[in-house]
Amino acid sequence: GTICDVNKILYCPYSDVAVLKLEQAVAAEALTLGDSNAITIGEPVIAIGSPFQLSGTLTSGIISQKDRFISIDYDGGEHCAVANLIQCDASVNFGNSGGPLINAKGEVIGLVIARVDPLEGDGIYYAVSSNKLNRVAGSIIDRGSFDYPWLGVGLADLSPEEALSRQLDTISGTLVTEVMAGDPAARAGTRVDDIIIAIDDIPVRKAADLASYLGENKSPRDWITLTIIRDGGKLELSVQLAKRTS
Repeated sequence: GTICDVNKILYCPYSDVAVLKLEQAVAAEALTLGDSNAITIGEPVIAIGSPFQLSGTLTSGIISQKDRFISIDYDGGEHCAVANLIQCDASVNFGNSGGPLINAKGEVIGLVIARVDPLEGDGIYYAVSSNKLNRVAGSIIDRGSFDYPWLGVGLADLSPEEALSRQLDTISGTLVTEVMAGDPAARAGTRVDDIIIAIDDIPVRKAADLASYLGENKSPRDWITLTIIRDGGKLELSVQLAKRTS
């Protein structure tokens, strides 16, 4: 490969995606981005990277799940929740971050960013979906930044016990645990203990579904419709999203 200097780094912490501007042109053939919405659980994938400075390392596995939503602790103490993640079991280690996750067609369907702490377990690795990557990187290249949409709620997945106590016949939906004063959800009338079951008529099974939909499809100032269950009844709220700032 070619080693060259970088004169600018632009970064979106809410998706863990960075764009590097090189000081000189490099002759390289770009990989093809695939459609991460078309992936299926169980399909084979490979990861390529440089774990422990072992350049060109290739590992293989399968897609374990999609639309994951996890918290990442960065160097320096910064903490951020990242959505639109593909979970796989193709082994990655420190040094794989930024490498491609590739499907059987040779298309990039994800950008490797994280793994579970080796002291806690193994076989669980994460990559930003290619559709999210394309959206964020494209915005950074065109505008210098990516404005992440902000709803202003804390969410938790419904447990069977929670659903039973609320006399629900399903555990699909995400429970509102916090409504931040002055933010979009609060202005629209969202309350703590509301259960969000759909966004723009798309079913929400868990918090990750909501976060992934916003990350791949919406921008600040866009309007969304939340379908919620409150006190046993169903209602819809129109919410205008804001820009995420922290």
